[in-house]
Amino acid sequence: MKIDGQRIKQLREARGWSQEHLASLCGLSARTVQRLEAEGSASLESRMAVAAALEVAAVDLLLIQLVSNPHTITVAPSLLAPAPRT
Repeated sequence: MKIDGQRIKQLREARGWSQEHLASLCGLSARTVQRLEAEGSASLESRMAVAAALEVAAVDLLLIQLVSNPHTITVAPSLLAPAPRT
């Protein structure tokens, strides 16, 4: 499955981190973090490491595409979760 590279970038930048800093926290190369953000592709191990460093659930980084011909809609997994009851 692909991950949402833009989401990773947003979370990283919200913390004021460089790609190099995130890579250091994850035990990954800066090139791997660049690839994650640009292409949305990485091993399961890399995805888990990034999620842990960003303190989010790994599923929140997945890019889910719902296909409805002829349009493709991209939805973040967190938007699919039921709303909390009040």
